[in-house]
Amino acid sequence: LANRVLPQVVETQGITKAAERLSTQARRLAEVETLGERSTVMEGVVASTAALTASIAGARPGLKPDAAAALDQARDTLETRIALLDRITAERAQARGEQTRRRLRIQALPAQAGSSGPLVRSILLATTRARSETEVAAHQAALLAIDGGVSDDLMADARAAITLARTLVDLDTRVSNVATQVAATTDQFRSISAVVLVDAEHRLDEQLEAISAARLQMVFVTTLVAAATILGTLALMVVLRRRVGDRVQRLHRAMLAWDRASVTDLRLEGRDELAEMSQALSDLVVALQQSLASAQAASASKTTFLANMSHELRTPLNAIIGLSDVLRHTASDRLDEDEQGYVADIHRAGAQMLALVVDLMAVAGSTAGSGDTAASLLAEAALSLDADAAQRGVALVLPPPQPLPPIAGAPEAVRHALQHLLSHAIDCARPGNQVALEVSADGGGISLSIPAPSSPGDAPISVSLAQILIEAQGGRLARGGDTIRVWLPAGTAE
Repeated sequence: LANRVLPQVVETQGITKAAERLSTQARRLAEVETLGERSTVMEGVVASTAALTASIAGARPGLKPDAAAALDQARDTLETRIALLDRITAERAQARGEQTRRRLRIQALPAQAGSSGPLVRSILLATTRARSETEVAAHQAALLAIDGGVSDDLMADARAAITLARTLVDLDTRVSNVATQVAATTDQFRSISAVVLVDAEHRLDEQLEAISAARLQMVFVTTLVAAATILGTLALMVVLRRRVGDRVQRLHRAMLAWDRASVTDLRLEGRDELAEMSQALSDLVVALQQSLASAQAASASKTTFLANMSHELRTPLNAIIGLSDVLRHTASDRLDEDEQGYVADIHRAGAQMLALVVDLMAVAGSTAGSGDTAASLLAEAALSLDADAAQRGVALVLPPPQPLPPIAGAPEAVRHALQHLLSHAIDCARPGNQVALEVSADGGGISLSIPAPSSPGDAPISVSLAQILIEAQGGRLARGGDTIRVWLPAGTAE
């Protein structure tokens, strides 16, 4: 249906649309006056003719012989008339150019005082603008009525102008006639297209009736095939259930028991493929359990080593960074330029080394848990305040790595809150003292303890800002005695 009828309908509709455009353009061509308009309309006529010819070629294979012959005849007639219209338009353009040049030459002739020259010139100029035979005849009679006083050259130009004007009027008449004939030919195309569309509609109805009958047959056959398939599937399922299903269920129950109670013996009795598969699966489970135990032991050793080394390295590095910072800010006037550069290099190298140590602690924390944990955020906040703590002679002591769930809030907000709290703790601590931080899991969240002696009155701005940030993440902040306690909700490890 799609290959036979529908393309023919589409192409026939294209013939109708192209014929309508061509008819409109041909009628307009017979009405325009200027050369520029005629050139523009002629380009549209050529384009519409090409589109009409293409649509006829697309629709012709599915047409009846009489309709195809009528379209071919109308197409040939149209092509002949379009070629004639193109030729006449070209001749008219050439004549119009000659008339324009003649008008310019007449305007450039010198005036002849005391004679009929000016009158002849005005008549000639009017003749170049004539649009009908009546106007040309009137201008010719006016020239013949002039008695003397005109040069032979001017009269020769007058006679040539009259002849050229008659030629242009004749060409205008021929263009109008041919354009009308083209419009009449396009009307034939529309009539033929209407007949073809009616025939295609009848053929489409016939095809739809045939498809409806075939659909009923297909539904009946499909129902029989589906019923046979279902019966065959049920029979196969019964056979497989009896021969394989029971043993597969026993193997499945053994695997569930291993998952719940660490059972390693998943073997089934027998010598068939299922028994061999259960034996291989049992051996694999034993090997996996041994590998898992070894991997967990190695991971625990690595985590412990990284945590111990990180804490051992932080203390001297903090001292190096703090002392070099003190030298940069308090003893710069007693150091020459080279010595100041050495101190800057010491401070920069110490900071880089401390960043590497913090990365090691983050690796240890990510091994124990996953995501942004409170311990990792606390370590990052402490790193940003190491220089301030060293300058005040205060040591920040971080808790050892431990398995903690990730926090549920935004990491950046929690990090800023911890920075405010640590800054407050450093300000409250005396030089030479330590600020020992504690982190632990607390039910559905994480608890942090930061030593900071409280003072009567309102809380400092830094603590108030930290409280706002923590409560925005669903947490709580409480001040009691010399300790600030923070509780953050735990999230889900990715």
